[in-house]
Amino acid sequence: MDISQYSQQELARLKLGYIVRERQQSQQSQQRTGTRMSARKRDLQRGQQQARREMFDDLGVTA
Repeated sequence: MDISQYSQQELARLKLGYIVRERQQSQQSQQRTGTRMSARKRDLQRGQQQARREMFDDLGVTA
């Protein structure tokens, strides 16, 4: 594919269309795995909170 035949404006439109499509696909996949993603996110946040508490305990800081 020779991109030199496209104007800058056409190239920008093509890129924008690709970005929009890519974003829609990622949103759709997130909606499909919504509950799994939120459970994973919760687990991650719990782990981070636990690690933070342990770090504060090691440092002798009460938070």
